[in-house]
Amino acid sequence: MKKFNIELLFVLATCLVLPCIMGLEYGREFFYLSFCILTSLLVILTCEGDKYKIMFFTYFFVFLFITLSFFYISNLPVLVGPDEERFYTGLLSYRNNYDFYMANSIAHIKDSYIVLSSSYPIFGMLLNPIMDMYAISGPEIAIPINFIMLLVSVVIFKNILLGRVKSNYWLFIILCLPSFTYHSSIFAKDILSNFIVFLSLYYLFNRSFLLFIITLILSIALRPYSFVVVAIYFIFIRKEMKYMILCSVFSLLLVFLFSGLTGLVNTVFTTLYLIVSPNPLGSEYRVDYLPLYFESIAFFLFYITSVYLNFKSKNFNLLIIFHLALISYASIMAVMAFYGSISYGFEYQMGQMGGNVVRKKLPIVPLVILYFYLSIHGKNNKFKTVNQEAT
Repeated sequence: MKKFNIELLFVLATCLVLPCIMGLEYGREFFYLSFCILTSLLVILTCEGDKYKIMFFTYFFVFLFITLSFFYISNLPVLVGPDEERFYTGLLSYRNNYDFYMANSIAHIKDSYIVLSSSYPIFGMLLNPIMDMYAISGPEIAIPINFIMLLVSVVIFKNILLGRVKSNYWLFIILCLPSFTYHSSIFAKDILSNFIVFLSLYYLFNRSFLLFIITLILSIALRPYSFVVVAIYFIFIRKEMKYMILCSVFSLLLVFLFSGLTGLVNTVFTTLYLIVSPNPLGSEYRVDYLPLYFESIAFFLFYITSVYLNFKSKNFNLLIIFHLALISYASIMAVMAFYGSISYGFEYQMGQMGGNVVRKKLPIVPLVILYFYLSIHGKNNKFKTVNQEAT
C-alpha cells in the first residue's frame, strides 16, 4: 500500500503542473514528450521483472507512444464528433456561469436518481472544476487530464494484480495502445469512465465498501453497465469459474428475454468484434482510425496465438473463463443495442452491436491484455480456478 501511495503521489505531483506550463493552445507536442518521459521513469523505477526486459519495453513504449501521439496531432481533432462538442460546451457553460451550471446539473442528477442521469452533467461536475483551474481556454485541456487518469488507472490495475502475476511492466502497454491514446486525445467521457471503474474495483479488492459503493454509483451514472465491467474483472482476477458461468448464463438469458434469437446472434458478433475492431477490411475507411486498424490486426494475431498456446499447454480454464467474460460483456452491449433501436423507433436487426463498439470496448481491453499475458506465460503461470487451488 505504501508503494502504491508513493506511485500515485509521483504521478499526480508531476502531471498536475504540466498543463500550467505547456501552452497547449500552441501545440500538444510538449505534453506528449513530457508524459512519455514521466511514464518511462515510472516504469523503470517501480515495475517488477527482468531489468533488461523492462529497459527494452521502455524503448518500445517511447517509440510507439511518440509515433501515435504525433500522428494524432495531425489527424485527430480534439472535438471529433457531436458528443465531444457537447462535453466542451458544458465546460464553456461552467466557465460562463458557475452557479447556474452547477444548480442545473445537481437538479438533473437528483431528478434522475443519479444512476439514470445523463453522463453530461456527471462528467461536468467531476472534471469541469479541474479543467477550469488551468488558463487554457481551448478543448485541448482535456488531453492532459485524460492521460493523467489513464496513467493512474494503469497504476491502480498494476497494484490490483500485485502478487497475482510475476511481472507487471507490460501493463503500461495500455498507455500506448492506439485505442487508448485515441480516446485520451479527444474531449470525451471514456477515459473518466474507465478510471472510476478501476477505482471502484480497487476499493472492492481492498474491502473499502463505502468508497466502493460511491465510485460504483458514479461509474453507473457515466455508463449504466459499468457494474457488469467491475463484476467481470473481479470474478476473472479471483478465478471464480462458477460465478463467471452464472454471470454469462444470466447475461445471455437477459438478451434472449429482451431481444430473442436476434440478440443472441448479435451477442456472438459483438464477442468477436471486441477482439477485432474496428474492422480493417471494412468498407468505411477513416484516416484517424489508421492506428486502430493495426491494433485490430495485432489483437487478432495475438488472439489466435493465445488460443494455440492455451490448447498446447492445456490451459483450458483460462480459455473458458476469458471467453465467458467476453460473452457477458457482449450480452450487455446487445441489450443496450436493442434499447437504443427501440428508443429511436428503429427495428432491431442482426448486425447491430450497441453503437460504436470501438469506443465501448475500451473497458474490456485491459482484460484482453491480461489474458494475452497469461496465455503467453501459461506454461509457467498455470491458470487455476479457486476450487482447483484449494485442492
